[in-house]
Amino acid sequence: MEWNVSTPMPTKLSTRQDAEYEFSVYPNPSNTSFKVALDKEISGEYEIFNFNGQIIEKEKFNGSEISVGDNLKEGIYFFILKS
Repeated sequence: MEWNVSTPMPTKLSTRQDAEYEFSVYPNPSNTSFKVALDKEISGEYEIFNFNGQIIEKEKFNGSEISVGDNLKEGIYFFILKS
């Protein structure tokens, strides 16, 4: 499953009818790092890409909250969450 975040939150996204998750991203906008709070405990991987498509950060996670982007510079980023 893959989520692409590019809109204000909270949001519900689903790639299948039986797999719906709620999550929020805060603070949004952010000047350094941000957190993703999920409504369920899940295991997976996230990736952060810059505007040029370069991978800035890629990590595995397990839980209902992810803290990401501790060293992000000013710019536009794309966050992809896979479970």
